[in-house]
Amino acid sequence: VLLTGFAPGGSTQLRVSHPMLGIDNWIYLTNGLSGGEITNPSKPELPSVKMGSLDGRYNPLTGVFETTAGQAQFGQAFDDFGNKFVCSNRKHIEHIVLQPSDLARNPHANLTQTVAQIPDHGEAGRIFALSEARTTAFAHAGTFTAACGLVVYRGDAMPAYRGNAFVCDPTAALVHRDILEPVGATFTAKRGEENKDFLATRDNWCRPVFLANGPDGALYMCDMYRATIEHPVYLPEEIRGSADFEGGKDRGRIYRITGKNAKQEVQTVDATYSGNLTSELDWANGWVSDTAQSLLLEKGDPSVFFTFEHRPGPVTEIKALYLRLSMGALQTEELAAAARSNFAGVREHALRIARSFVRDRARLAELALPLIGDSDARVRFVAALALGDTEDPRAPEALARFAADGLADEWVQSAALSGAHHDFTAFAQRIIEHADKKSPALPAFAEAVAHTLTAGGPPAAARAFLTAVLQDESAPAH
Repeated sequence: VLLTGFAPGGSTQLRVSHPMLGIDNWIYLTNGLSGGEITNPSKPELPSVKMGSLDGRYNPLTGVFETTAGQAQFGQAFDDFGNKFVCSNRKHIEHIVLQPSDLARNPHANLTQTVAQIPDHGEAGRIFALSEARTTAFAHAGTFTAACGLVVYRGDAMPAYRGNAFVCDPTAALVHRDILEPVGATFTAKRGEENKDFLATRDNWCRPVFLANGPDGALYMCDMYRATIEHPVYLPEEIRGSADFEGGKDRGRIYRITGKNAKQEVQTVDATYSGNLTSELDWANGWVSDTAQSLLLEKGDPSVFFTFEHRPGPVTEIKALYLRLSMGALQTEELAAAARSNFAGVREHALRIARSFVRDRARLAELALPLIGDSDARVRFVAALALGDTEDPRAPEALARFAADGLADEWVQSAALSGAHHDFTAFAQRIIEHADKKSPALPAFAEAVAHTLTAGGPPAAARAFLTAVLQDESAPAH
């Protein structure tokens, strides 16, 4: 037993589930809406952790469990660069952008959002069932009611769909597809098909519940196959006695989904030689890359990452950094080199690692300051978060410029307001200097700055900021 204390929830549907190895070598778990007080029985010296309404992650090397942003039911997924997506019954895809700790460092800013609702077609989006799709709530008909089994397709058997998100809805007997497009620090999920879904059937007993990337590069779908998919506890008592809850339980099946011309070849991973595993981190088939990562983590041989025979791609560089971190072999100089990488994803993760790894806050500032003006939006975003971990006197100016360039972006605002907590007065002064006075987004952001100053700063600072705003005749009325 690795972890215990998870609450049983109101039904068997609402429990902790979905353990997945992340790019950072932690094993991520979904909450299931039940929570609990989690302990590690093999390490009684570790404190218990109240899960509450958050997801969690477990470090297989140290035994540590901690909570993370999001509250998924049954479904979470990672893309090639470790971005985490989750789902729940009515919300078929969300993106985890921030962690609660990012917001907690400036409590006066009253920041609460860590998860982005990314579908451009609505949280409880429209779906197009071919089956009868009976729902317990009439108002939910024609929309997601049981979204689950979310996956980001990372195989090579359907190249046109690589990087797309797929999610099941067993009530409607279908699988929905979204195209993920980067937008600032997060994404937009756009329908893969218009007025229909990726996969649907007229078979009323077909119940897709789980999706996975396979070793052959294909997308695999688990069909639970049941006459009734609803849990008895959610049905009126007079209906429970007549509903067929077990019909079909001996007919479940797994489907393999590929492109028409895909090779039916299962990839094998050579676990005998670490050098082979390192090269397989770069594989276009995400299953191969993740399996190689897992085996390298088990081997615990950090020296292998100095034996690259070719210039690795960004995924290999990122995974190598995290593997060396997990093995206690990472050096600050390696992070500095990664922060100068030609690959934006490598620069981003160098900063993410540096936030917890670089104890010298002055050194962290030297890594983050050049990147807060990076050409990539995600790198800029993480650089702003990293600057918030320092007390560098240059941080307020850098964060003000960062905020001024993204006044209309709620995630930029959150990162700036949180990151400026060490000297919020200086940050507020710089905002007035750098913000576009004609921007329609300025009044709302200025109000947020004023509230934060009023709640936690000296009255004189709030007065000076408000005076500067009100005296600027070019500022839009609010």
